[in-house]
Amino acid sequence: MSITPSLERGSNLFSKNIIALILIFATLKSNADLIEDSGNLTLLAVGGGAFLHSYYKDDIDGQKQLTFSLIKTVATTYALKFLTKEKRPNGKNDRSFPSAHTSFAFASSTYLFKRYNFNESILFYIGSFYVGYSRVESRNHYARDVLAGALIGSLCSYFTVDKFKDIKLSPITTNNGLGVGFNYKW
Repeated sequence: MSITPSLERGSNLFSKNIIALILIFATLKSNADLIEDSGNLTLLAVGGGAFLHSYYKDDIDGQKQLTFSLIKTVATTYALKFLTKEKRPNGKNDRSFPSAHTSFAFASSTYLFKRYNFNESILFYIGSFYVGYSRVESRNHYARDVLAGALIGSLCSYFTVDKFKDIKLSPITTNNGLGVGFNYKW
């Protein structure tokens, strides 16, 4: 028996390690720069973790759906940024509404929720909420920017992604011959 963790396709260990990093960064509570940096790293972990989660499940259709969902999310978010031209709380520019970081994170989390199930998405949602919190706390966005970003990302994924159909075929042997077994999860 081996105690070495497996990172084979189909393994959830990689996703759980990504989530552990998210939770470590989420516990950091010093200044706005640290919160902003940890939020940025959490965003990378959530987005990359969603893609790798599908990779380890050998779900190529899911990877394509995630990509299309993120393209729709980014296009919608940036179209609104250029139409609304809302000034950021920190005064850096006029691209505050909506939060692109938050829309990207919630698109990734909702992808996992819709494609697989709630259990496989819950820690990613926690990371997404932290990304939104970090954007407000670092004075890059107002709360309404983050809420709009979360809604945009969630809706883009919800209406783009199909439920994963885990179909498995397996050989069956009996005294009378051979056959093929069909197993389908819904």
